[in-house]
Amino acid sequence: MKKAVVIVLFLAAIFLSCNGEKSNPEQEDFDRIRLNHLNYLFETVREYAAVKGAVPFAAESDTVPVVVIFETEEQAERHNGKYPIIVHLETRFPEADSVEKPQRVAIKKADELYRELKTALNTGVISVTDPQALPGKKPCLYIMTIYKNVFDVTTFLHNPLPFTRKLAQGNNKVSLTSAKKSYPLVAIWTQRELCGKTVYKVFMNEPFNDTE
Repeated sequence: MKKAVVIVLFLAAIFLSCNGEKSNPEQEDFDRIRLNHLNYLFETVREYAAVKGAVPFAAESDTVPVVVIFETEEQAERHNGKYPIIVHLETRFPEADSVEKPQRVAIKKADELYRELKTALNTGVISVTDPQALPGKKPCLYIMTIYKNVFDVTTFLHNPLPFTRKLAQGNNKVSLTSAKKSYPLVAIWTQRELCGKTVYKVFMNEPFNDTE
């Protein structure tokens, strides 16, 4: 796998609403799928951790952040090893500002994680990827970061929903974390808090658009 370009982002405090950006019906549907996938990946790893008593790749990720990339071969070709990897130290250390930032990360493909998950789970593990075939204004992938016994799962939505962090137009980050609390200003949420939000429930319960 090509060497990844690591971009460690320590994001500023900006909370967004839709602010009049034009909605795209197909991308609304894709965003619902992305959020469903986000929850699936989070719940599957949480179930693994409950069985094993530790996160996947626990020994390795105690030393260096382990980053799992979920993408198709075609998406990987377009990404060309350039991934917006975000290592959020605040979810792992009480005083993140005083902690030395990791100098490298260990990149793994999704298949490596799936194989590890199957060692603990009796049910099948479903392979998921971003529903958009090719990257456009945003990366078309999911990213899981495992570090210091905490894991975060990140997706990039097209629509600037109020619980996302805008990186660019049409590129809005949101993460689920296994940490004990949410970090709303950087769009890192516990599953309970994100899924309990009225705006989230309304968006996810809307019917899919007929874009044919």
